[in-house]
Amino acid sequence: MRLTLVGSAHLGGLPDLEQTLRTAVADVNVGDDVTIDLDGLTAIHDAAIGLLGGTIVDINAKRGVAQVICQHGPTLDRILAISKALS
Repeated sequence: MRLTLVGSAHLGGLPDLEQTLRTAVADVNVGDDVTIDLDGLTAIHDAAIGLLGGTIVDINAKRGVAQVICQHGPTLDRILAISKALS
């Protein structure tokens, strides 16, 4: 499964982003590979970073394999730090 985010992940769009991520996680089975591609984002709010960190935890809890593609190192580091703190 591949989740590709494009545009701006801002506060106004968080309910839609959260629902999309929950729906995607619901479809994850043991051993599924889930790629979260963030390279199309032009901006990301801190709350969206938290949602993504939580999504990684949820994927791992279902014994799926989450991979994040993000060329912006600091953003990737923050997402991974949140997922580690939540697990």
